[in-house]
Amino acid sequence: MALHGGETPASLGYRWPAEWEPHAATWLAWPHNLETWPGQLEEAEAAFVEIVRALHLHEVVRIAVGDAALEARARRTLTSAGVDAADGQGVFFHGIATDDAWVRDHGPTFVVRDRDGVRETAALDLGFDAWGGKYPPWDRDAAVPAAIAAELGLRCFRSESVLEGGSIEGNGRGTILTTEQCLLHENRGARSRAAVEQQLARRPRGRRRPVRLTRHRRHGPARRRRPPRCRGTSIRRAPTARSS
Repeated sequence: MALHGGETPASLGYRWPAEWEPHAATWLAWPHNLETWPGQLEEAEAAFVEIVRALHLHEVVRIAVGDAALEARARRTLTSAGVDAADGQGVFFHGIATDDAWVRDHGPTFVVRDRDGVRETAALDLGFDAWGGKYPPWDRDAAVPAAIAAELGLRCFRSESVLEGGSIEGNGRGTILTTEQCLLHENRGARSRAAVEQQLARRPRGRRRPVRLTRHRRHGPARRRRPPRCRGTSIRRAPTARSS
């Protein structure tokens, strides 16, 4: 992810914080795709209610909803379950359309830098193609990182390659963990292990340590109308994204 003059987010002082570091909010995309949840949308919504219930008294929860009707449904579902979804009560809705609910994969990756005692946050748009084109359409999901960055007033860096946020995990100090099956799957095109390791080590996260790719048989989320598979990688399965 080179900028003008060969700069990268890493060269500008940004780093990818670890999952366990303090963060400002958790992002969700409210479930709505009936192909993903045939006959089970209400069950999916109930699960999202419990995510919001567990979080909203402790940190801000930001929920992407494509239109006023979906926002009203989400508010109604939360309220009926005893979760206060009124404005200013820890839950905020954003008019950002999605194709599906897996914001951990299609949402932005947030990076931070400290300048003169002030923490600055930026967003990385890592590209999204529905896990190698498995579940079209994905154009609205692919537009989510830039939309969230605009909503929050953040600078957004765009990557020329595709890498879902849920396919990687890091410790905030330059080490990253992922899987060969995810990043080297045949539907990813002709990508070698060495090329992917070099990309992850040099690109916007400012990695300084070697990257190890480990094997795993699972790859990508599955819609229930297809044979069931894991809905994430071996590293990250939650349908959330955190903003630092």
